[in-house]
Amino acid sequence: MIRSNTSNSASLLDSELSKVPFVLLDLETTGLAPDEGDRICEIALLRIEEGREIARFEQLINPRRRIDPDAYARQSDRGRAA
Repeated sequence: MIRSNTSNSASLLDSELSKVPFVLLDLETTGLAPDEGDRICEIALLRIEEGREIARFEQLINPRRRIDPDAYARQSDRGRAA
């Protein structure tokens, strides 16, 4: 559920970043050209509160097409560097 509260938003802007809860979003795709049919193949969310991981969600998605070899290589290289 997304809630909109102007006064709450203003108080978040005055907070230290380490005190603000947030969610990181990571999308993986079959390539970099959606106009050529590349699609999302994985989604991940990570909720952080006070500098700690609170929740994690990861889901593979069947893109119903092959993953571009160059996109796969970039994803694999990034994973090894972490």
